[in-house]
Amino acid sequence: MGGCVSLLEPLVALHTVGTSFFQLAQTLLVYNRTLELSGGLSDNDTDAAHDQAQTLSMRFFLLQNIIITVCALLSMVPTTRLAVLYGERARLLCPLLGSLLGMGALLAVLLLRLPLEVLYAGAALHGLSGGSPGFWSAVVALASLQSDRGRRTLKINTVDFCAGAAGVLGGLLSGYVYRLGVGGQAGQGEQSGVVLVATAMALVATSILYSTFLLSYPQHHPPPLRKQTDNPHHPPSSSPPQKVDNPRQALLPKHPPSPPPSPQKVDNPRQALLPKHPPSPPPPPQKVDNPRQALLPKHPPSPPPQHADNNSHQPPLLLLHRQSPGRHPSSSPRAAVVLVALALVLYAVGMHGAESTLTLYVLKPPLSWDSVWAGYGSAATHAMYLSSFLGVLLLSPLLDDTALVLLGVVSNCTGMAIMAFATRSWLYFMARAVMMFSCVPMPTLKAQLSKILDAQQYGCVFGWLQLALSVSNVMSTAVFTLLYPLSLAGGNTGLCFLLSSAVSYSSVIPVLYLNSRSIRHPYVPLWGDE
Repeated sequence: MGGCVSLLEPLVALHTVGTSFFQLAQTLLVYNRTLELSGGLSDNDTDAAHDQAQTLSMRFFLLQNIIITVCALLSMVPTTRLAVLYGERARLLCPLLGSLLGMGALLAVLLLRLPLEVLYAGAALHGLSGGSPGFWSAVVALASLQSDRGRRTLKINTVDFCAGAAGVLGGLLSGYVYRLGVGGQAGQGEQSGVVLVATAMALVATSILYSTFLLSYPQHHPPPLRKQTDNPHHPPSSSPPQKVDNPRQALLPKHPPSPPPSPQKVDNPRQALLPKHPPSPPPPPQKVDNPRQALLPKHPPSPPPQHADNNSHQPPLLLLHRQSPGRHPSSSPRAAVVLVALALVLYAVGMHGAESTLTLYVLKPPLSWDSVWAGYGSAATHAMYLSSFLGVLLLSPLLDDTALVLLGVVSNCTGMAIMAFATRSWLYFMARAVMMFSCVPMPTLKAQLSKILDAQQYGCVFGWLQLALSVSNVMSTAVFTLLYPLSLAGGNTGLCFLLSSAVSYSSVIPVLYLNSRSIRHPYVPLWGDE
């Protein structure tokens, strides 16, 4: 069952739009439930009720992220084994099926008005199938395998561009689709999210069909099965014994030895003891005029090398060769892989911690956004993928990977610092405009990591990297969940965004160190001749 389309972009677009619909429906459902428990939906709606609803919602999403991450950790080895046996198709289909099951749990909560704890079961199913780390690791691995080394950065950024464009479309439409239900006009009724979740499930189901029947995958070579002779505990099976009429015949060899060759007839008996080919006589000694010359070696040693002058082109004994950019892990230092992964984790910790707080921050006063404005905010968030892709497309011929990463970090941290003082909607969107290049570092660092690794290690390494990013995201969510209620009590709601900016800025340290290390050691010594 092979596909005929090699484009990953339609799959990413369908999955991103469906995920955008699902996340908005889940966020509004959880916040409305917690606000109802806090008494915020009554006539005496107070800021204290909203603050309590924010705290309860963040705790709910924290526990849900922990469940997804732990389950994804448990499923990493089985999904990797499935990919080794059945190819990248299995690695990609498992997270998509889990995403569909998780959306089904949300639809059941909406229709049957089940408690919110049912969403934990959907999160567990999603995590056990690989979750978001499994999906994006499979996408990055396929994008790396479908592109050559020179255009790999552009390929991965193109995939992120499609994800951003689909996220913008999903954000703009999600707020209006949310109101198509039979609930309240302002989107407060839970039935308003039924159409949104059903549409999300239809989009994810379409992506499953696309990845199963249309998408083409690299040719898979399953590992050869071990022979029984390789295991000393399982000796090779012998053929069944044949029936023998005479019992003594079983002890005889099946193939009797051939008789020895008959001796040749020799006329003289002493001639048989002589060698057949007598040794050749030694060469006669040459005449030497000087007796001392006979003691000297026939081939005198070559004269010592003279000092090369300025016009000499003789190569030196120690050659310095520039390290090939295509060297693989056997010759590439592991420290480079660790530094790139550390930069990715630090940047993701700061970025994800602030984004998880912003999702609930816009729903409370002073912004107090409804479903439509929340959709606009989601579209502005995904628009950063579009502007980041355009930035890479225009600036990659002029800047190297390190400069692109630094540009993205500065853009993200500056915009997040402005977000700390966003008390009006226009300040929020201005901060998003400053963060136009904030999505550049993640795909650029992944592309830089893929240039170090071998092609057979893409799926495994990127899978563990995505899992490490998920663990770091859960840790950052836990930290910001503890700090955000404290900032609400103290009136400093922007403290979390300033902390996020500082953590993201620290990701430039391993990037600059790796860059300076490559400048100091651009050559590797190799002994030999040209």
